[in-house]
Amino acid sequence: MDIEYLLFLQNLRTLTGGLFDEMLSKITTFGESLMVMIVLCILYWCIENSFATFVMMTYSLNRLANGFLKITFCVYRPWIRDARIQPLKGAMEKATGYSFPSGHTTNAMSVYGSPALWRKVSWFLRISLFLMVGLVGLSRNWLGVHTPQDVIVAIATCAVMALAVRFLTSLLEKHPTLDIWFALIGIAVSIALIAYAALKSYPIDYDASGKVLVDPAKMAQDSYKNAGIGLGFFIGWIIERRFVGFSCEGTIQQRMGRAVIGIIGLFFVLYPVTAGLDLVVPSPARHVVTRAVQMIYVVLIAPWLFKLFERQGSELPAANVVVEVPVANEAKAQGRHFRTA
Repeated sequence: MDIEYLLFLQNLRTLTGGLFDEMLSKITTFGESLMVMIVLCILYWCIENSFATFVMMTYSLNRLANGFLKITFCVYRPWIRDARIQPLKGAMEKATGYSFPSGHTTNAMSVYGSPALWRKVSWFLRISLFLMVGLVGLSRNWLGVHTPQDVIVAIATCAVMALAVRFLTSLLEKHPTLDIWFALIGIAVSIALIAYAALKSYPIDYDASGKVLVDPAKMAQDSYKNAGIGLGFFIGWIIERRFVGFSCEGTIQQRMGRAVIGIIGLFFVLYPVTAGLDLVVPSPARHVVTRAVQMIYVVLIAPWLFKLFERQGSELPAANVVVEVPVANEAKAQGRHFRTA
């Protein structure tokens, strides 16, 4: 049934002459790692602390859940299951790992869908955010890289996780010292995913020529990356929370400055720094390390730098100071002051 649905969409692509291909290819980018990281940065640095923590923790735990599910069920991609499925050109390159559940949809539900489940969201915004998640999921089906169940399970899993994290963050507001236990559990789960991905057995199937259809080592890479995301978040989060104490509050100019400068730094971490780590850290550890470093930058290093520089800026003398200057008796009697630079 799932393959028949994908074939139906594939036929629609042909009948419409690719009319919607570019639009849905653009929509699917909202579930890609780069776009998700940029959105998370803006939320974590510029919006509101408890809300940003909720979204970031939901995202991190959903990535861990996605990693466990992918390598537990080991579901092959649609075009491997059925040669009639022909994904849109270019979509296959970014469709890494096993198919179930959808990683792009997991990202979208974590970053756009979980805010819709936050306590203080209007119905209009809630519907708009869910619509975005639905469009990302549809785009994965339209492109031929995921089945409907890949998308549906990703959304359902993320929704349950978001509600659980909402409860946990509410608990954390009442009992702040529980943060260390949250962090330790998150780190432990991340390490467990690494061990699980490294030690479990994977199915190995061959085509008619005797070639391996799917390389298990490559399939495990997504789970290593997800473990790195979990490690980076929980390590960075507890250190920042206990020793930095960054606040999203500030002027519009300060928040915009954080977004611009911080995202420039993010690109530096995502590309030169990650490329350097790829050269010196052996596989599969590099998949864990690079993602952990990226998350530590977002939740610890950048907030620490923002707080440091903003505090220094606030300690600088003001450009203009009102100084009372002695004047003639009648002027002084009238209470006049002069403004000097």
